[in-house]
Amino acid sequence: GEVKKGLSQEETVDAIRDLNGIAVVAHPYRKITGVGKRFRDIYDAVEAKNGRCSRKCNERALSLSREMLKPFTAGSDAHFYEEIGRVYLEVEGSDEESLRKEIISGNSKLSGNDLSLKGSISLYLKLGRDYVSRGFRRI
Repeated sequence: GEVKKGLSQEETVDAIRDLNGIAVVAHPYRKITGVGKRFRDIYDAVEAKNGRCSRKCNERALSLSREMLKPFTAGSDAHFYEEIGRVYLEVEGSDEESLRKEIISGNSKLSGNDLSLKGSISLYLKLGRDYVSRGFRRI
């Protein structure tokens, strides 16, 4: 199955659950694209560690997870080769269902490195160049 583009937040979450997925609010405190606390009640988990976010951004996301009493996840959010595996979630299990249960139950550990100040500057310069080269159009 697939989740269609253009759905509302609520419709997207319903579609994810219909596919037996975990609806995760991704990088909630990232500048520009983060949703913060908006929609927080409809999600199953919070991405509390993102490879393209600063330590402060990730700490705020982990606090949101705890405040919501929701499990957390992690993601490299890799757009470039060198970003793969920067952060990850450690869980027990080897099949989809056991991994799902581990995440939902909170039996997981956040690992990896937050984006450094130098990495943030480099990333935003690259993203800015890409945005200009696309004629100021979002992807």
